[in-house]
Amino acid sequence: MNFPCHLYMLFLNEKGEIYPCPRTPVNNLIGYISDADIVERIIDYVPQECECAIGSLREANSEEKSEGIVNFNMEIGGECNGSCVFCFQKTLSTFRKHFPFYKDLEAFLIRLKSSKTATIFGGEVTVQPETLRLISMMKKEIGTSVTIVTNGAIPHNNYASLCDIIDGFQVSFYGFNMESVRMISKLNLKQIKDFCEYLSEHNRQLDVKFVLSPLVIHELQPFLEWSLSLNVSHVMVYYAILPSEDYERTGRRDVSSFDNLVPEYWTPIIKRVSNEVKSFFIKNKKQIQEKGINYIVNREVLNLLEIPSSFLKELDIPQEKSISISCKAWKRILTK
Repeated sequence: MNFPCHLYMLFLNEKGEIYPCPRTPVNNLIGYISDADIVERIIDYVPQECECAIGSLREANSEEKSEGIVNFNMEIGGECNGSCVFCFQKTLSTFRKHFPFYKDLEAFLIRLKSSKTATIFGGEVTVQPETLRLISMMKKEIGTSVTIVTNGAIPHNNYASLCDIIDGFQVSFYGFNMESVRMISKLNLKQIKDFCEYLSEHNRQLDVKFVLSPLVIHELQPFLEWSLSLNVSHVMVYYAILPSEDYERTGRRDVSSFDNLVPEYWTPIIKRVSNEVKSFFIKNKKQIQEKGINYIVNREVLNLLEIPSSFLKELDIPQEKSISISCKAWKRILTK
């Protein structure tokens, strides 16, 4: 599989650095958003060796270069209304500062020739006025389709204005119990659920993500039941990942909250959760198929719950792309 990753998974981080994708090594830096020739350097970029290993990455051909950047992922602003215990961003000295590159980013976006898609995350995008202003400009002046990753803890009187400028929402859940969500993130579960139900009722593009940790593993099945009642495109289940000790230098985020569990205590609990999850899919497979909901469960979760990777496929449950950046997901898009 060969494709120009830098045109499909381009990534801007909080330092103003541009990389071909969010998971590339630091030595694959293309340049900075403030560089006068950054658009040309991206278009002409020759990918280096990459750890994703989904194929032989290549530079863009003339047709792809003329099409330009297809998708742009932006990590903007550290302001947030949550306080998640496993948030990697609090480990970055640069991220705790106000995002200083709005003007450079706006100039960059205006230079792009055609309508693009973008995924924007932070921080919490919905509490960043300057980011919302930038999104409004992208929609009105460039025609960009924008999706945001959000914690969903949004006041009701902000719903309509957000839906006016944002095309898609990926809402993260750090549990499905009022007390566990408060303990992990200091957020209000009811507020998050209310926002999702509003988006569902108004037929907005909605994806929901459950962030799995030992404290909330038993809340996965109730979350799955509730999400099935919504009008959602994707339901995602990911590990809660902690920053590695050398994260500021390397960008690695590969420490799991499930490391070093005591087997005698946790094995029976995990087994019960596994049985609940499998029962949910078996019981509801017809409704899931009819609604066309796509489930993205990462490999670590499947391994933890001892669920075969073929389980959903054998039930004929849709498994499509996730808006979270995934090399394998983009491979499926590009090979269709």
